[in-house]
Amino acid sequence: MKTHLALLYKKYLDLILEGKKTIESRFSKVKCLPYGKISIGDKILLKETGGPIRGEAIVRKVAYYSNLTPEKISEIMAKYKEDLMIEEDFLNAKIESKYLTLIFLSNVKKYAREIPFVKKDRRAWVVLQQEQQPTI
Repeated sequence: MKTHLALLYKKYLDLILEGKKTIESRFSKVKCLPYGKISIGDKILLKETGGPIRGEAIVRKVAYYSNLTPEKISEIMAKYKEDLMIEEDFLNAKIESKYLTLIFLSNVKKYAREIPFVKKDRRAWVVLQQEQQPTI
């Protein structure tokens, strides 16, 4: 089991912690994390962009898509719309993506105490090594 750090905008993180958003999506034009590197049973630490780690989730299921077209993206998004809770402007910004990882979340926990975590790069997804993992 690996531990991942996912950076999320506050509105999407809040929806996950409220149990309304049950699938996290990661689009990209090139193959990058978490594509191909996340598995069922992995733990995801949920960090607010520019803020603390506010919770965690366990991966229930993962779906990978490649060689995407705008039509295929629209089809996938229509299928999972209610669980993704993606806004139209976000989807329009990602419509030219070639890769997509859908991460089905389970066992979502909101931490009683937020955990500060300093991250100095711009990556929105990191697979944490044992020594990088915060004490929860």
